[in-house]
Amino acid sequence: MSPMDSQQNSLSREKSTFKNASAQKVSVDNNSIENASAESNHKLLVSSEPHHNQLPIISAVRPLSELNHTVAIGYIVELGSNENANPHLAQARNQLSSLCDQRIWSTAFVNPDYTATIDNPKPDYTNQCGLLVMSEGHQDVLGLIAATKDIERHIKQGFFDSQPSTSIQTSTSRTKSFDSAASTTTNVKPANRQVLIDIDVLALVTANGVIAINERYPFKNHEWVGINELYTKGCFSHI
Repeated sequence: MSPMDSQQNSLSREKSTFKNASAQKVSVDNNSIENASAESNHKLLVSSEPHHNQLPIISAVRPLSELNHTVAIGYIVELGSNENANPHLAQARNQLSSLCDQRIWSTAFVNPDYTATIDNPKPDYTNQCGLLVMSEGHQDVLGLIAATKDIERHIKQGFFDSQPSTSIQTSTSRTKSFDSAASTTTNVKPANRQVLIDIDVLALVTANGVIAINERYPFKNHEWVGINELYTKGCFSHI
């Protein structure tokens, strides 16, 4: 064999070795990508804040004005409080139970106020999501929203009625003072609002799917946390 032939054979073997190594690397890289993709998808499924409809929960998003004649068999609601939260959430759950046939609640959890900043820290919220199940067509969405606002007012009134009059006067004076200052300057920092109880209706559950209320969508992080938990409990398996 001539030196030229020997050199060509050597080059051929090197090319073959390089191709095999490249093929193995591509195979490994593809497997890594697939595994990473699968892991990423899993993380999206259990994520507390899907940016899209990651779980097969929301079938449509419609404005509230179009939903009052929609026949619902349930509603997804969200409770929130940043002041003595546990008893206020308990009162809300108890009063909401009178509006439905069955209710399922997610785990209440404490989370930071998403509007808080370093310059304007705010108290943490305790949030909880619930599914109110009722007879088909038993309650229209506008009627339910009105009922939740009545419950909010009742809980707040009960709280203020239980406070010493001096505390109420002090709180009222501070509120008026802040409102007056805020009206005369644009540099006043926003007050850290005391929220005894907040009840929001997020979506209607129908026989054909869950319809999110457009004015409440996309859902916030803490709302997705509760909705995803209800989903894992099988609350929407009938759809």
